[in-house]
Amino acid sequence: MKEDKLDKTIVDILHKQTENTSSLKDETFKNIIGRIDEIEKGGNKMKRKSKVPKIASLIIVSLITITALIATTETGQAAIGKVRELLAPEKEIQQELEGQKEEINLELEEKMDYIIYIDKNYYYMESKGSIDKILPIGFPDDLPEVSMIIEQRENESPDQIANELMKSLTSKFEILERQDLAEPIPSVLVFGHGGSSWDSVIQRYYLVDNTKGGTFVITQTYFLEASEGHGVRFDNLLKEFKIIPSEED
Repeated sequence: MKEDKLDKTIVDILHKQTENTSSLKDETFKNIIGRIDEIEKGGNKMKRKSKVPKIASLIIVSLITITALIATTETGQAAIGKVRELLAPEKEIQQELEGQKEEINLELEEKMDYIIYIDKNYYYMESKGSIDKILPIGFPDDLPEVSMIIEQRENESPDQIANELMKSLTSKFEILERQDLAEPIPSVLVFGHGGSSWDSVIQRYYLVDNTKGGTFVITQTYFLEASEGHGVRFDNLLKEFKIIPSEED
């Protein structure tokens, strides 16, 4: 009951103060921090090993929604810090592969400007410079590449990058399409299909607005026979991708 009441309070604050941008910048974050502190002082401190509580999810979504305002004040940066403390290191999801439903456990990967949850029974992440790559564990060397790469491009919009890809990939794929998507993540998708053989290359470029004038480019690479396995798993991981501004922004 206590958390429900606090949830409602935060929703009311956000709704009221989004009508006034100037007050939103400081007062919203001060109130959010205050509500978190109330819970902690009341003995309901949220442990990182628990599932993300409803109130934590609400705050995270609220901050993501108003990302452009977060970095403009010290109070906003403090609110980001609080949100990061509330992120659960693990979560469970249900996915369907080849008609079979299964429960899987995902683990948090927290980067400078985003978070994503990964099934570490199947995948691991390696980072080189500004590029993060998700790869299958123990994948045979004699099979075509399977990977999901996450990188940022500054000062280029999703539309600009999509136009570039539609030109540069024309000769690489038999089928090349562009779509605007809401799922698995709001993005512009450029989709390339190499043919009908079992090992035909498939690439999916999810172009996500990074809210700062640039784009997260998320590139999935796999082959036709892996579409219902790795292709589905990658899309399920993308549903857990969230932009979280760094505290230094």
